[in-house]
Amino acid sequence: MTRQLSYQLSGILLITVSAFILSTDAYFIAPAVPLGVIGLYVLYKHPEWGLIALAGLVPFESLFAGSKFLTGPKIIGTALLIIVTLKLLLREIPLDRLKSRLWWPIVFLILAFFVSTLLHGFTEFSLKTNRQLLTAISIFYLTLALHDRISLVWLMRVLAL
Repeated sequence: MTRQLSYQLSGILLITVSAFILSTDAYFIAPAVPLGVIGLYVLYKHPEWGLIALAGLVPFESLFAGSKFLTGPKIIGTALLIIVTLKLLLREIPLDRLKSRLWWPIVFLILAFFVSTLLHGFTEFSLKTNRQLLTAISIFYLTLALHDRISLVWLMRVLAL
């Protein structure tokens, strides 16, 4: 009974948000709300699919230069980081999956990069390399958390494209 009620309330909330967006100047975004909710639901149920999609989309991020801050891989990656962290906090994914001997060298690498950024004359270039480092560490974190659930066959198919 409570599950049916939660579905009804989420449906009403979805309709309300879509109707509100339809009444604004950004009415063309209204169809993206239900699609985004469906995408978040799929990512929550199958986060490994998001990691495979992320691995396939990251190399093409620079091809779509329309928006620097809002691209597909960034949206998927941010949602995936939040979902996997939430699953770790709710103990749906065990914390011992994150055990790796590489964390201490990564911490020292991060410290070296940030000290280099502070002492470097070209701050914009240094911040770009820091962003790339944090992206790589995020993918490492996601891979450690989801390594049991990833289908290597699908990952290799996506990477071979």
